[in-house]
Amino acid sequence: MNNYLESFKKLLIEIGNYPLVTGFEHLFVDELLKIARRNYKKAKRIGLNILNISEGELSNLVLISHYDEVGFVVDNQYAKNLYRTIPFGLMSWERGYGKVFQTHFKGRIIKAIGSSPLPHSSSEENRLFLELEEEIDLPPLYPFTFENKLIEFKDRIFTKSLDDRAGVVSILLLAKELGFSFILSHGEEQGTTRFLESLEFIEEKVENPLYIILDSFPSKEDEHYKGIVNALGKGEIGFAGVEGKGLGNIAPKELIELLREIGCKEIKTSSRWEVTDATTLYRLGRKAIAMGYPLKYLHSSLECIYKETILNIKQKLEELRNAVVK
Repeated sequence: MNNYLESFKKLLIEIGNYPLVTGFEHLFVDELLKIARRNYKKAKRIGLNILNISEGELSNLVLISHYDEVGFVVDNQYAKNLYRTIPFGLMSWERGYGKVFQTHFKGRIIKAIGSSPLPHSSSEENRLFLELEEEIDLPPLYPFTFENKLIEFKDRIFTKSLDDRAGVVSILLLAKELGFSFILSHGEEQGTTRFLESLEFIEEKVENPLYIILDSFPSKEDEHYKGIVNALGKGEIGFAGVEGKGLGNIAPKELIELLREIGCKEIKTSSRWEVTDATTLYRLGRKAIAMGYPLKYLHSSLECIYKETILNIKQKLEELRNAVVK
């Protein structure tokens, strides 16, 4: 078995034990920082972002992936083991019915089952309730994510939060070897990322930084995206030169040409909502571009990525390094 894939899966599961739900990252971001510091001793936290400046041969490319994930937080306790929830990120109540959830509380993983509204009560709220495996007094607004499990088919991996953990794990495994600085960002799923202080720190160390946002793109194999021109095929790595159908990031020519040079496929966005952290950076006057990989079943309990795609992300980052340091 490919050693890189084994390392990828192991790190993916380790990070997934902490419920880094968008809007509530402050509860567990320091656990992610501890993981990052195993290979990046000088990694630091600025606000809710985690940064590292390359100590090797410097390029001016900075990789960014968001570590926050969709999920639910509890807002009312109905019994000692029954809580009502609120969704965060692009998430609906219905996606949680009958699913297994988990959180990390006082050093332990706690499981729960998602249930529909209580019997004999109004269902107009369409709320999701969580029945915990044991009686626990949780603080208000405590986060839960889908169960952290990994199912492996011959050529595919299914797990939660591959958006954008596939990017985060790729960066943590490769940035040191390839000499890239990076930011692991928060708040992307809610559109609330705060970058300014992190960018100022990066720009004190890296001359004329260009930002590459590594994030998930729609997959042509997902039924919702069949026939849509802005989706990627199996194993393809792409980029969006223009986001939000012209209302978001407009990438500089030098970054578009760079990603074309290494064989990334250009996609067109068809909705104002199709934006990444590149749009946030663009609005702050920075040069950025989104580089994406195809993902099936976005924001479900089991998102799907092909092993070929994981290896192709690695290959494209290696080619990117070779293209800028000659």
